[in-house]
Amino acid sequence: MEDDPSVRAYVIAQLQSLGYKVLVASNAAEALAILEREAIQIVITDANIPDMDGVELCRRIRGRAAAHYTYLILITGRGSHEEMIAGLEAGADEYLVKPLNGAEISARLKIARRILDLEWNLRKSLAEISRLSLRDPLTEMFNRRFMIERLPQEIKRAYRYQRPLSLV
Repeated sequence: MEDDPSVRAYVIAQLQSLGYKVLVASNAAEALAILEREAIQIVITDANIPDMDGVELCRRIRGRAAAHYTYLILITGRGSHEEMIAGLEAGADEYLVKPLNGAEISARLKIARRILDLEWNLRKSLAEISRLSLRDPLTEMFNRRFMIERLPQEIKRAYRYQRPLSLV
C-alpha cells in the first residue's frame, strides 16, 4: 500500500520486474483481509495509509496468528529516527525512505528472501525432527515415546466404546 499513485506504480513495476506476483490493497482493512485469505510472504506498506498508519498495520500483522512469517517493509517520506524506531518496534523488518531506489528495493527483497528461506528450512527441519521423535527411522513404526503419549487416550477410548485394546 502506498498513498502516492506514482510511487505505488514504481514499486509495483519494480516488484514485477523482479518476478514477484503483486497484490495491491487500497487500505489497511483490505490488506488485513488479503492476509487472512492468502499466504502472503512479503508486505510493503507506506507509513501513511488512508485508514490506519503503517506502524499500526505492522502491529496488527504481527499480532495475528499466522502459519508462516510475513516479512514487513515500511516506506516513509520523512525518515526520522523516531519514526524508524517506532516502525521497527511495531514489527517492521525493513525501512525504505523516499525517494525510492530500484537497486535498494531489490537488495531489501533479497534480504527478505534469505530470511523467509531460513524460516522455511527451519519449519521443515522441525517437522522432520518431530516425525523422527515419534517414529523408528528404520521401520517407520511408531516408537515407545509415541506409545507413552497416546496410550492413556487409547485406553480411555477403548473403555468408552467398550472395545478391546491390544498392544504389540
